[in-house]
Amino acid sequence: MVLLSIFIMLIQAIYFNNIFCDQMSNVKLFEDVTNEMTDYKFWISNMINPDEIVLSSEDILKFNKNILNDNETLVRDLRDYPEKIDLNFFLDRYVNLKLDNDLYFLDNNKVSDEYIKNIEKNIVVPGNSENIIKLKYGICARSGDLRTLPESEILKSNNLKNNVVHDFFQESRILVGEPLIVLCESKDKNWYLVESSYGYRAWTLSYNVAIYKKKDDWLKNFENEKILIVTGNKSRTKYDLYNLEISELELSMGTKLRLSNNSSFYSHNVIIPTRDNNGFCLEKNADISINKDTSIGYLKLTRRNILNLAFKQLGEKYGWGGMQNSEDCSSYVKNIFRCFGLILPSNTRTQRCIKNCLIIKDLSLEKRKNVLDLTMPGSIILFDGHVGIYLGNYKKKNYLIHDFGRPDVMCVCVSSFDVKCSNGKTLIEILDRILKF
Repeated sequence: MVLLSIFIMLIQAIYFNNIFCDQMSNVKLFEDVTNEMTDYKFWISNMINPDEIVLSSEDILKFNKNILNDNETLVRDLRDYPEKIDLNFFLDRYVNLKLDNDLYFLDNNKVSDEYIKNIEKNIVVPGNSENIIKLKYGICARSGDLRTLPESEILKSNNLKNNVVHDFFQESRILVGEPLIVLCESKDKNWYLVESSYGYRAWTLSYNVAIYKKKDDWLKNFENEKILIVTGNKSRTKYDLYNLEISELELSMGTKLRLSNNSSFYSHNVIIPTRDNNGFCLEKNADISINKDTSIGYLKLTRRNILNLAFKQLGEKYGWGGMQNSEDCSSYVKNIFRCFGLILPSNTRTQRCIKNCLIIKDLSLEKRKNVLDLTMPGSIILFDGHVGIYLGNYKKKNYLIHDFGRPDVMCVCVSSFDVKCSNGKTLIEILDRILKF
């Protein structure tokens, strides 16, 4: 059995790419990546002006406006959402949805028809006699999963049932403090159907969401004055014995919180949304130590800042659609740029819809490399089904940092474009377009 395992590892190394293991630290790196290349300072050391502002606040507002006005990106300003919607919208998308019964559990046992029917029965048709749904205004009180349907079980489709990283129902994750539109509640009252500003219309467990009684109070969460941005990989509020729901609350990179009018010694005092006994929003104050990676207001969009944020998550676990409290490639990039107030679409498909991308998929491999050689570090590299952040050229090779879902990697890593993906193709071969900064 041991010999078989060694043989399989050797085959993977030959098929994908040779992987170097630093025997002193027991850390695996790709063979064309050295230890010094895992520090963001290595990549900015040869830049002429890494602190130059790439996009001003006005440029970012203009960029965001273009994203919001482009239907293909699916991003929308929730403040423009109508207060009532027609029931037919809901029926077409959810009630009339027919699930594929060729689904499998983690143990590869097939899902029964009865199991699927129970999921469908949990979707209640909302609305009134006039076929109108009145919306509610919510906010994420605890970071949680967004699911295609109200079901927590990990399910796999037939063609992906042996894929350990995939979940048929997993859409994305929502971050603490993220405003939401609440469309309806499941029959068992354990789920809300919500819409986020990033275009996801999906189900999340109801205890993740607090409902505002007044829209005006909800709207305060869109303000960009007196805000704190989480710029570390993971930050936490201070321990609070008397408010355990906000005690040591985990906050992901890109989380935006309102600063309170209170002051604390060597801490930022922020407003955290919580749920009262009836599910309504009850705002409480929590402290975040100043030794945590945070920023009052959005960071300046510079190449140093982009790479600094990107490398703070080096080695973090890959999670399809945010599975296992992790990030996938698109969320990794999206949440980095959240720290600058820049809005990116939610997944690789919609991110490739950004209009001012440079499309290079029809170029030869040699010409693609020539384009990369002229690309500045910090630019977003978009592939067919993948995305990463460009680092630069070193010893005639181009490199990027990305959250790589290849089964033997499964983490944020530094690699060259010569690395092979799960389908056997190299990154340079599936390179599609570049969003240059």
